[in-house]
Amino acid sequence: MKPKAVQKTKPGTTAKTVKPKTEAVAPPVPPAAAVKPTAKPASSPQVAFTPKIVKAAPVVAKPAPAPAVPAAPAPPKPLVTTIAARIDVGLGNELFIRGEGNGLSWEKGQLLKCIDSTTWIWTSTQAETKLIFKLLLNDQVWSLGDDLAVEPGQKVEVTPTF
Repeated sequence: MKPKAVQKTKPGTTAKTVKPKTEAVAPPVPPAAAVKPTAKPASSPQVAFTPKIVKAAPVVAKPAPAPAVPAAPAPPKPLVTTIAARIDVGLGNELFIRGEGNGLSWEKGQLLKCIDSTTWIWTSTQAETKLIFKLLLNDQVWSLGDDLAVEPGQKVEVTPTF
């Protein structure tokens, strides 16, 4: 037990007993050399994490898509008008066409294309109206019968006789 401190008083007064003030004292710290580091298990290595400040890229608003412009209508496909003649005109002879419409003329014929020994073809993509025609052998001998007709975009097969 600690002795009590006695306070001195002036003459003619009585002395009071005063308790000394006590301060909180921290426990003594051992010297640095005496502290032993604790070993960490090898299975959980510690990784230092340093936060990184990253500036975000500026947000750029995408322009609104342009309103759809209706495409110009495709030009109509040309109508192919075809005249096929099934006839063997003999070696050295040719088949011609004369008529009206699409550049045909009654005065001078146009040569049909020989596909094989019995097939002759004439085609046009220019016909806008009905074609009236007749076939000729070597552009001199007219086929027998009436004039023939074909609508634009149609195909006809004929077997002329001379």
